[in-house]
Amino acid sequence: MIKNSPSNGFSWICCCLLFWTVGCVSVERQAEKYQQLQPQRYVIVHPEGREATAEYVDFAQWKSQQGYAVEWVSFDASLPPEQRFRNVSQRLKQLRPAKGESAYLLIAASDEELPMGPWEPAGTDLTIHSDLPLLAGREELGGLLETGDWKPATTYPPTWICGRIPFEDPQVIATTLRSARVFHEKKGPIHALLGSERFAIANDSSMVMAGVRDDLDKLEWNTQLFNEDWPRDKDLEEITMEYVITNKKGANKTISKHLLEWSFIDSWNSQSPDLVYTISHATQVIHKGSDYTGVGDKLFYPFAFMVWNNPKIDTGYEQRSPETPAIFFSTGCKMGKPDNEMLKLMAGKGWAAAMVTGTHNTAPLPLLAAIRAERSAPLYLAGGLSVGKSHYATMNAYLKDSNWDPANWLLYPWAKKAKLQNILGLTIYGDPSISMENRSNAHSTLATRTSGE
Repeated sequence: MIKNSPSNGFSWICCCLLFWTVGCVSVERQAEKYQQLQPQRYVIVHPEGREATAEYVDFAQWKSQQGYAVEWVSFDASLPPEQRFRNVSQRLKQLRPAKGESAYLLIAASDEELPMGPWEPAGTDLTIHSDLPLLAGREELGGLLETGDWKPATTYPPTWICGRIPFEDPQVIATTLRSARVFHEKKGPIHALLGSERFAIANDSSMVMAGVRDDLDKLEWNTQLFNEDWPRDKDLEEITMEYVITNKKGANKTISKHLLEWSFIDSWNSQSPDLVYTISHATQVIHKGSDYTGVGDKLFYPFAFMVWNNPKIDTGYEQRSPETPAIFFSTGCKMGKPDNEMLKLMAGKGWAAAMVTGTHNTAPLPLLAAIRAERSAPLYLAGGLSVGKSHYATMNAYLKDSNWDPANWLLYPWAKKAKLQNILGLTIYGDPSISMENRSNAHSTLATRTSGE
């Protein structure tokens, strides 16, 4: 019997890494595959009456001008949630694109109006909010979720390329729809704002984000990287921020001091980046009974963002929001929960035209596949794909790469749970059809980092 030696173990690991690398999905080929999808239809699901509001009339006209055939699917908001869900699911089945084709789908409804679950994936202790079961044709709301209840929604080509506007406030809705058009029609060079805080050990997230910066620099993007650890362009340091609160009559003033990190928010505000991408743990703040979940304690801290956007508070900054909105992408846990007030604040104040983030915890497993997904996600946008196509391309590549990742089999129970969290939880809030097609360097040639499909 031959005992394993350290050299034998190292050789085994190298062989696994080589085997995984050869089997990885090529970013360039994946982008080209999804670029071939040319949806001709744009379906909007909404509570009865919403199609008559001015903001949706203007939005539908814009989509028609882009060449889409716009279709409305309404539901009666007075019916029980289960019936609303079933009616919409049955209607979407009737409107399914032909085999091999895709259509854009915008769910213009809050979680209360058209529930996103919650779902309980079989074999796990998870409770997740997601639109994928609806896209896959499930009619029963909530309860146990089998693979067949969501897997068809992630296969290529996706039947529905879906986004959701989860707000009921007319002003927030109007700003969100207007932001989609402003972003899509913006021209000029591309600016990306990147940032991370330490995930578990020093340099873990910063090295991933440094790789993202290097990838985008090669495509001639203007990038700025905030990291807690090296490498970075700017570091994150807590500072004592003094701000003034004035009452309604303007007579009394209260000076408050808090440890707040302004630099990342300040850069977003002043530079109006096209892409804001963060990797970090999420941070939750409960304010007046409402949940605000942001990114990290220093990077995109919810209380700092709340203070920045509060017109009653004098922060010393005259401009309170960027000139143009961004695509916001974050792997922070639970930031995409439907009841997260940060989403409403970001959309309503014009910071983000679309947000891609998770309704549940996210987990970096299988590790190599997860890191590749984090590195590759911005490159699909850079390849000219819409937000929706980029999202589905990333999901599909992540699932395929997972099959070649040694951790998928060595840590199977944990990897399976992590994949379900990541795939089911990551959600697009906003118009899924917007892209960077008007940007001057949006179609730079993608660097193929892997071989094979």
